[in-house]
Amino acid sequence: MNPQLIKVTFDDVSQVVYRPASRYVPETTSFNFTANGKHEYAVTIWGKVNIHKGMTVTALLREPGNWQTLMGWVDHDKGAIAGIRSPLLSVWYAALCILTIALNPIYLMPLFGVGKWDFDVGASVLFFAALLLAIFNLSRAWKAWKALSMLREFKYLDSGVAMEMDLPRTQGN
Repeated sequence: MNPQLIKVTFDDVSQVVYRPASRYVPETTSFNFTANGKHEYAVTIWGKVNIHKGMTVTALLREPGNWQTLMGWVDHDKGAIAGIRSPLLSVWYAALCILTIALNPIYLMPLFGVGKWDFDVGASVLFFAALLLAIFNLSRAWKAWKALSMLREFKYLDSGVAMEMDLPRTQGN
């Protein structure tokens, strides 16, 4: 996987559809657009995003040239990063999975001298399912963190903030 940063100005935007979150699917915004004479259909970005004609964004695509793999973008008008799930949310979900393991009385009670360590298939399956969910959520957090860092790096380089940050501070400042 070699993500691509691509700068695009939407010449035309149509069929912007917002889908609120459901139990299994996060909230998304889907749309069609034309840029530089090329049409892209059914592009989906995570979250409720305001998309309009003339908007300039730098998009992060998981696969170069494939807008179906849009991971997020930097809006040049607002300077905002959109479309990337917070890594902290995924870490929170992982922590919840680990807490279900840690607070399971079948595994805790023998530590306090109550009961014994019996191998129970049902509890073991739940234990490993929670562990796999925790690993999955930590993986999602890592991917989101990498995507955010790429977009933030571009955002700072584009705005010139990185150059100011590299300057040594004097006592007068």
